[in-house]
Amino acid sequence: MPVVLIGLVAGISGGWIRLGSPIIPLAEAGLNHGLLMVGEFLGSLISLERAMVMKKKIWLIIPLFTGLSGIFFLINLDQAGMGALLAGSFGLSVIMHFQTIRHPFFHSILLYLGAVCWFIGNFLA
Repeated sequence: MPVVLIGLVAGISGGWIRLGSPIIPLAEAGLNHGLLMVGEFLGSLISLERAMVMKKKIWLIIPLFTGLSGIFFLINLDQAGMGALLAGSFGLSVIMHFQTIRHPFFHSILLYLGAVCWFIGNFLA
């Protein structure tokens, strides 16, 4: 959870920097605003929520990957950040695949397709 909050604060800071008002002056947050907000903050939050309902708690490593991606982006290790974000988005796709097989409802399929699209977007970036 602390990395989720760090990602939220860094992403908001990046948004303010992009608007021209450096309230919290983090240059890397301004450069990686989208990756911090969508990838680190929302990705960690959604994958944490999905991993908590899985029977084995080893799935909790997936939100850890997405959370660490924000830390990597903030300390200017962009390749490591993209690698962690790619691993986290792939892991969320796998979780959603298993959950969609278990509960084949429209909302599960929609979440699964969203996770796969997020992985493809990170792969192509």
